[in-house]
Amino acid sequence: MLTFYDALQVNKEDMHARAVMQKIGELYAVEKEARELGLDADARRELRRSKSLPLLEPLRGPILSARAKATPKSNLGKACQYALKLWGRLLLIFEDGRIEIDNNMAENAMRPVALGRKNWLHVGSEKAGPKLAALASVVETCKRHEIDVRAYLLDVLKRLANWPAYRAHELTPLAWQAAKVSTPA
Repeated sequence: MLTFYDALQVNKEDMHARAVMQKIGELYAVEKEARELGLDADARRELRRSKSLPLLEPLRGPILSARAKATPKSNLGKACQYALKLWGRLLLIFEDGRIEIDNNMAENAMRPVALGRKNWLHVGSEKAGPKLAALASVVETCKRHEIDVRAYLLDVLKRLANWPAYRAHELTPLAWQAAKVSTPA
């Protein structure tokens, strides 16, 4: 997957790639505004419809123009093909405000797993890998939902030895957080 950013790195003077990047920047400015305003999903969808939707055709035009001038195997040509192939997915952000404009959040959450993967091959046993993956999943779930990972693990790990398996669902990060909220401190 090559992006317009990649095309600009190869040719900093490429006006087609630069024009597309400028339009993409305008879309991200709307996303930034939604974050700064702390909008819920419905309000974010409406902001996107009013501010981002009018930016789409002015974005698609430069992509089509760049594709017509670029060779298919060039970085710019590949970036155009990639963008146009995913165009339908981009339109989904105007239907559901919960959908992110990109997958950066997911990629950033997976980065520690990717970095640690080679190290985890040597953790002592074949069974350790799946256990580390489960723990990483729990930690990332806590981070995503702004749950104090340390407090969660300290509390849950103390209970595990005597906790019945059929009630394990009560110890998931979200269930734990809900129980903490409903129980006064």
